[in-house]
Amino acid sequence: MSAQVNGSLSYQNTGGTGKEKYVFLNLMEVYPGGATQEQYLACCERLAGADYSAQLWYSPLSGSGGDSLKPVPGSLTTFRSGNTAGLIFGKAKLEIPDTFGGDTVTLQLRAWKNDGGVIIQWKDALVRGASEHFKHVLGGITRDGTPVLGTGNMAVNLRAFAIIPVPEPTYLSAVAAAVVFGWVRSRRRR
Repeated sequence: MSAQVNGSLSYQNTGGTGKEKYVFLNLMEVYPGGATQEQYLACCERLAGADYSAQLWYSPLSGSGGDSLKPVPGSLTTFRSGNTAGLIFGKAKLEIPDTFGGDTVTLQLRAWKNDGGVIIQWKDALVRGASEHFKHVLGGITRDGTPVLGTGNMAVNLRAFAIIPVPEPTYLSAVAAAVVFGWVRSRRRR
């Protein structure tokens, strides 16, 4: 058997005119739980330029999500500007490691304010967001050698989303204060 040929997809958040799945900046948190693209268009600006990063995350198991997701190598990118703001500088073909054509994977697009390129990881950003998890059938060569097209462009199942400021950990601060208060109180009793 020859070396594995990874499954792939079109790494774009648009399928053409009228099929855009924009990423927005929602600093006022008008829709903190998410909104439709039309709602975001009415209140929020689209991400634009090199001050914003995006990266595709995946799990090769179609039922997976959450902590099992990992970044797709070569998917770190920035955003377009002008009339195409809100769209990433994607790739016509992005291979997904350890997969074959026909495999169903779980995907998530993550975006963040990178502070001039200083913040290179999503988890470190103070303003960030992520799409809902979505399923995608990869194109390429199947395990038995048959070529398949798959779903094609990831924009087919992607929904528009916004990045928002990360809330301060007030709950954790309250818990830490309660622990310290309890410790001080128990020390005084001794």
